[in-house]
Amino acid sequence: TGCRIRDPGAAEVNCWGALAPRQDGLKQYAASKFVWAEGFVTDHLFISHASEDEAVVGRIVEYLEGRGVACWIAGRDIPPRAIYAEAITEGIRQCSACAVIVSKAANASAAIKRELELASHYGKAFIPIRVDSTEPGPGLDYYLRNTQWINYGRDGNRALDRIADHQAGRPVQATPAYSPAPQPPSSSPSNLVRP
Repeated sequence: TGCRIRDPGAAEVNCWGALAPRQDGLKQYAASKFVWAEGFVTDHLFISHASEDEAVVGRIVEYLEGRGVACWIAGRDIPPRAIYAEAITEGIRQCSACAVIVSKAANASAAIKRELELASHYGKAFIPIRVDSTEPGPGLDYYLRNTQWINYGRDGNRALDRIADHQAGRPVQATPAYSPAPQPPSSSPSNLVRP
């Protein structure tokens, strides 16, 4: 079926986690070891998000992957029959960084708090992605306060370009600082036209 992977010195494993004995039969994979399907990139961006934010997360992931950034999201990348907690743990262990979608739903999510704790344990960098004006609650703030934010809610895909450039090792373009709307010309006496 073309959905097989090999681990040096172990059994051949198909994408559903079923073991197929290696021809020389020297050793078998430990049944508890989580195995990724062919083509899995270990240098991926783990996307920690609340399920209520699925629509915006879909747009973010589509754009980042279009720019060459491999993303890992639970709803798409955990195969059937996998043990959810083990898959999440392995996704975090293998990632290059943990992007956290900050929203009202994220503040209420116990799962995101567990993912942040795990990512911190494994020494992963955090990339907070703000999708609206929500401030992180205490459970998120603890991990995210001292890291550079990406303001997708304000800057859209331009904000995501910074992530893509960084992941690819390219110089990151500075995001222009907020500038107020232009003011109308001054009506000081020097600008008035005399009759």
